[in-house]
Amino acid sequence: MKRWMLNIGIVLVTLLLVAAVFLFINGSLEMDPTSEQIEKSRIASSIMGIICFAVDGILIKLRIKG
Repeated sequence: MKRWMLNIGIVLVTLLLVAAVFLFINGSLEMDPTSEQIEKSRIASSIMGIICFAVDGILIKLRIKG
């Protein structure tokens, strides 16, 4: 039971990581974003990416261990 919960968690966190990378590459998703909006979205997506990468690593380590 613990194994499939870890698998689902890994998939969900990996999808969030992909979304963070997509947001970082594309910047703000508005029609005509200002440079400040682009910078804010890149900072937010960087933080989100770092957190998702760390959580994904922890989940994968728990999955391998258990």
